[in-house]
Amino acid sequence: MLRSRLFGAIKISLTVGVFAVPSIFSQTRNKTIEWPKVSVFNAGTKTGPHTHVTDRIDEIEIEAIMVEGHSVTIGEPFSAGDDWLKSMAFRVKNISGKQVKSVQITLVLPEMTFESPDIPFIDESAVVGNPKFISPGAEVELTVPSAGLYPWLVSRITERGSLARISRAEIHTIYVTSAEGTVWSSRCLKTVDPRNACPRAAP
Repeated sequence: MLRSRLFGAIKISLTVGVFAVPSIFSQTRNKTIEWPKVSVFNAGTKTGPHTHVTDRIDEIEIEAIMVEGHSVTIGEPFSAGDDWLKSMAFRVKNISGKQVKSVQITLVLPEMTFESPDIPFIDESAVVGNPKFISPGAEVELTVPSAGLYPWLVSRITERGSLARISRAEIHTIYVTSAEGTVWSSRCLKTVDPRNACPRAAP
């Protein structure tokens, strides 16, 4: 009788364990951050007098990309939870030798196709109180503004399915604003790690 009860307890324990495994894996499925397949804008892209489109922005450099406190490489899968976009950060450095007013890296979610919102990663500390310039040699961390934008982003995603299904993020456009107000935009940004380099068209 004791043996029968013991076997039953083990069976129940194993059953619970089997059903618990999928929920764990659903929280840590592989994610990737990608460059666009074509890094240059269309030849017919229109710009204003203070806006310039370039093949690659070399005045700002990506030093590292962090997700949940761990360094990740563009194009290489990594494990992270469902809230991985909230924990993502781009550490960038001003290597231009001049003051830079702001840097923004905008991502889209390919799995949402044309319904994907633009997701801006900015130096959140620069928009609180007085804006601050990025001095030559200085590094800043770009993140999704957590106060209002991230909750809105989650609501947009969950309107069309679960947050857990989002496993890819694509770098869409980078904007760099000079101290004088000129805006440079590109789909490619210089990187200190060659493994993170964006694809570029042959000259």
